[in-house]
Amino acid sequence: MAECPQCKVGSLVERRNKQTGQSFYGCDRWPECKFAVRSLDRLKLSAPEAAPSASSEPTRATSDELVAAVRELTAEIRALAQSFKGEKSA
Repeated sequence: MAECPQCKVGSLVERRNKQTGQSFYGCDRWPECKFAVRSLDRLKLSAPEAAPSASSEPTRATSDELVAAVRELTAEIRALAQSFKGEKSA
């Protein structure tokens, strides 16, 4: 069965609700880990997408955005430096 996404130690096992009789999946480390999900399909839908690998090339839009951000920060730093110089001479 699948690894528990909450504790990363236990495994998910099928269980049955005593009151309703409905099945669900919970961690086999219960009561230490209280993770439970109604269906494994819901678990797959809520899983985060894999992060892109570190070796992936940045897209052109990302590069353009970074260049614009660097230019903006450079202008702000220059303005702060000028205001700092003005305060020192006063």
